[in-house]
Amino acid sequence: TRLVSDWSSDVCSSDLEAEVARYYALVHKGDMAAAEQALEDLGHLGRSLRRAESLWNYERARATLALHAGRFDEAQAMFHKLFARGRRMRLPYVNFFFMTYVLVLAYERTGFAILQNASDWRGHLDWAASLPNYSAHEIRFIYEMGRIDDARRLFDAMTRRGFEDITRELGFLNALAQLSLVAVALGERPAAESLYSLLRPYPNHNTPTNFGHYQGSVSFFLGLLAGLLGRTRDATAHLEDALAMNVRLGCVPQAARTQLALANLLAESDARGARARAMELIAQATATARRLQMAPLLSQIERCRAEPIPSARLRGRSAR
Repeated sequence: TRLVSDWSSDVCSSDLEAEVARYYALVHKGDMAAAEQALEDLGHLGRSLRRAESLWNYERARATLALHAGRFDEAQAMFHKLFARGRRMRLPYVNFFFMTYVLVLAYERTGFAILQNASDWRGHLDWAASLPNYSAHEIRFIYEMGRIDDARRLFDAMTRRGFEDITRELGFLNALAQLSLVAVALGERPAAESLYSLLRPYPNHNTPTNFGHYQGSVSFFLGLLAGLLGRTRDATAHLEDALAMNVRLGCVPQAARTQLALANLLAESDARGARARAMELIAQATATARRLQMAPLLSQIERCRAEPIPSARLRGRSAR
């Protein structure tokens, strides 16, 4: 993949390329303990070979793990040091990786609206538009920026093509996850049915991009899609599985979002103990959001607490 090429471009070593591929395969499978060991093996190999670029990418992967674990301040310090070092090394992709970090952190802590007036960040991502799965991320981003009509137009065009633009490579599941969030937010049931079918074979997989970021269990997105489609029992089962997996992955922010999505669903249930469990899950999600200073998630939680329980709450709130 492009990621493997970037990481090992300065190393004529089949061993290093094999270790890079093994690391991302383990991330994809959701075996984070083995993935972290593989990453440390990569670091050891990079140090043995004295390859500065390989070590830079090793440390970038470590910073990415910290980011997705919710250790935002630690990740921020690591990425800023990497950015400065990468500029000194004249790495051609340093600005791109730094901007992907900025976008992920904005999603977690402030929301994308803070980037509305930024003038220079978009240019760092232009080259990624040539990647087959970039359009899925672009549609999601346009929606999050509040350009709903534009997002719907682009999403409808992709739906008419049967999502054939999404290629089956490392970022396949992540691209489908982005489109699932948009489908749920827009209430697009036929598209949700198609996306559910595409994701259904992979409930226990993680959702990495080609550049190392991920959004946790596929089952989270299956749960949201099933909720939109009115399959309450399936949605509950998927979200229960997603919560267990995201906790196991150490993906703390995504586990909190899963708690809120599951709570929204359980709050509508008449099953014994369901609403008490919903309140417990909301309390846990709130504690995490406050501790990690996740303003967008806190806003979603407050809206859920303030509003009556409508039948479409799962569709309208947990997808964002």
